[in-house]
Amino acid sequence: MSITQLVLILILLGFLLTWMITFAILAIRPWSRKNIKLEDQPSQPMPVISAPTILQVIASQPLPTQVRAGQEPPGL
Repeated sequence: MSITQLVLILILLGFLLTWMITFAILAIRPWSRKNIKLEDQPSQPMPVISAPTILQVIASQPLPTQVRAGQEPPGL
């Protein structure tokens, strides 16, 4: 094994170890959003926003019927 390969392996292992320690600390630490007071949260839910009319039209169009082999599609 050459020196270059050994250096590359050590650098990659260092990155992996750093990544694992960082996310282990983030997973173990207490979640700060649990301490939110009830007064800070909105008492009313957000209003529902309907989809634009064009999306409702696209979503409500019927599916085309399947044409059997040898038949002409309807409307031709």
